[in-house]
Parts: sequence; structure tokens; C-alpha cells
Amino acid sequence: MDARISITEGMIVLLDFALAIGGVLSGVALLSATDGTNLGWSTDSLVGTAFSDYTVPALMFLLLNGIFPLVVAIATLQRRPWSLWGHLVMGGLSVAWIGGLIMMIGYISLLQPIFGAIAFVITTLALVVMSQARNESRIRELAPSRRIAPAGVR
Repeated sequence: MDARISITEGMIVLLDFALAIGGVLSGVALLSATDGTNLGWSTDSLVGTAFSDYTVPALMFLLLNGIFPLVVAIATLQRRPWSLWGHLVMGGLSVAWIGGLIMMIGYISLLQPIFGAIAFVITTLALVVMSQARNESRIRELAPSRRIAPAGVR
């Protein structure tokens, strides 16, 4: 396996770090003021949901958009074989969480579509890398063998 990462994987890692920084900062801001005031939010947005304050959303931000992308980015840099699947799972969960949050509490911050878009791009790029790797392995399987048989053996 090549120790270098591709340009596409590098882009994914950069997006992971961007998502992680935003997720950690947002999660910590919400945990330090669970009424949302640190981000200019109000608990009025939570009326009719299962949440009375932003504690659970903060923990989800911290986990899905902060810690998880950071772990997967580091795994990619370390060339862990599961890292592409990690991008798919993390990206899919982040998109689902943010989409669900927008459906439940509405659009309350520019952070929502930004985080959702970054997670979507991460997921899409991971699918591209997986597709390229799959095609490369098929090409290697179909390539004729370069071994030369001993004289008289066919």
C-alpha cells in the first residue's frame, strides 16, 4: 500500500479538520451556555421537541461534528484501512443529524447548512476514492501476467 495519500484524500482530511474545529467550538459553546446564548440561539427554537435546552444537541455536535471527524482524519493520515468507511459513516451521520435538527427546530444558524454541506462533500469524496480504489484493483486483476513460463511449458 502506498504510504502517501491522494489529493482527494487530502481534501477529505482538510474538510474533516474544518468540521472538527467547528464541531468542537460549537459543542463547547453550547455546553457552556445550554440556553444557546453563546451562539445567539434561543431555547424558543426547542419548543415542541424532546429538548428543553441545548445539552443533547451540544453533545451531538461535539461527537458527530467534532470528535468523530478528528478521529477519522487522523486514521486517514495513519493509513488505517477502515478510514474511508469512517468518512462515509461520519459524513452520513452528520448530514442526517443536521438535516434532522433543521427539520425539528428549523433553520437557526448559518452553521447548520455549512456543517451539512461539509459533511456531504466528505461523504461524496469518500465514495469517489472508494470507487477509484475499486477500479484500480479490477484493472490489476485483469492485467495479463508478466511472468515468463520456462521453456517448453505453456
